[in-house]
Amino acid sequence: MLFERAKAENASYGKAYAAFLSNQTIGMVLSTLLAGFVIQSFGVTSYIPLIGITALAIALCAVFALTLPRGASSIRDAGQGAGMFAMVKESMKIIRSDKTIFNLMLVGMMTVSGEYFLFNVYQDVFVRTDVPAFYLGAAMAAGLALNALFTRGVFLLERALTLEKIILLVTLVTSISYAAFALASTPWMAVTMFIVILTIMELQGPIVSDYLNERIPSNVRTTVLSGVSFATRVATMFIRVGLAGMIALYGVTGSLLAQAAYLAIGGVIGWQLLVRCGCAHRVKPNEEHVAVLSKA
Repeated sequence: MLFERAKAENASYGKAYAAFLSNQTIGMVLSTLLAGFVIQSFGVTSYIPLIGITALAIALCAVFALTLPRGASSIRDAGQGAGMFAMVKESMKIIRSDKTIFNLMLVGMMTVSGEYFLFNVYQDVFVRTDVPAFYLGAAMAAGLALNALFTRGVFLLERALTLEKIILLVTLVTSISYAAFALASTPWMAVTMFIVILTIMELQGPIVSDYLNERIPSNVRTTVLSGVSFATRVATMFIRVGLAGMIALYGVTGSLLAQAAYLAIGGVIGWQLLVRCGCAHRVKPNEEHVAVLSKA
């Protein structure tokens, strides 16, 4: 929907999507700071009111979403079926017909950043390295704020680097940061590496989204993007289960090192896939390509 609106207004989708993600992160920073202030002031008795406010905010978002106009990307042929399995089957058929989309889907499955995993284990590293309690929230707020700032300008990387290099750079830096965070022995190192991870986490997202949207015709955009998202979520589920097992067997340090190794290996393999398939440059879909995807 955002891509269609940007195209209709002759605006840059990369900038628009980066701003969308940045605003989302800013909202998370502000809500985290507000919740921290309320809990600090009123204690555990504020949990239930905060949960209620969160539920109300989500409900309001759902109401606002219903007012959004249906674009061309929402149109589906009723004969194709609207069920989940029909959608997955159709989307995978279309995805397999385009090597760029297919390989970007594989890369996404091999480079899951582990955001929610990190949010659930970083406290252990902070405690082990004697980080003051203040930084439990402050470090997260700082990292997310920097991520919002960098996300707004990440499209500038496309002027200097091609897609596969951007993905490799982000995943390798994230991998190294995870390893350094796992092995941190001082408070300043733990806080610094945590902030670095949050700052660069998923920075390639707007650029990858830009590439995908340029390759997908409007009438099947929702279907294809849903298929890519479904595949990534399946990979994320298995990664979470695997990391939970690593925590049980080797502790938090071992699981962080496993995440670092996974990102490094996935980043290198993804880089090779994109280079070999010739997907390392921006390709505008021509009429013939759009026709093939529309009929797939």
